[in-house]
Amino acid sequence: MTVSPSRISRWFSVSEEERAKEHPRTALLVVEVAADSLRVDRMLKGRVYARAGIPEYWVVDVTGSAVEIYTGPDVSQGRYAALRTVVVGETLSSPTLPGLSLRVADLFA
Repeated sequence: MTVSPSRISRWFSVSEEERAKEHPRTALLVVEVAADSLRVDRMLKGRVYARAGIPEYWVVDVTGSAVEIYTGPDVSQGRYAALRTVVVGETLSSPTLPGLSLRVADLFA
């Protein structure tokens, strides 16, 4: 999928509420892979997903070889109650999707 520069500009020029309208509201888990977009994924997108009530949100930090697992969305505050970071050498498991488990090292192999 190609994203046009105008769509990227729009992401930063619209309000948080407008961005929330463009994102899914029924996902159990959203995963963002971040190389250059870590701050945006943590802050802006995290708020959008929390407000949408997405129960679990992962940010895969390519540079840091880690996965941040956000859970417990507070819809009214637009933030997650809990953050757990897993790194290479650990196993990532989803509290929302029982049975979903993988070694972090496999993500960066």
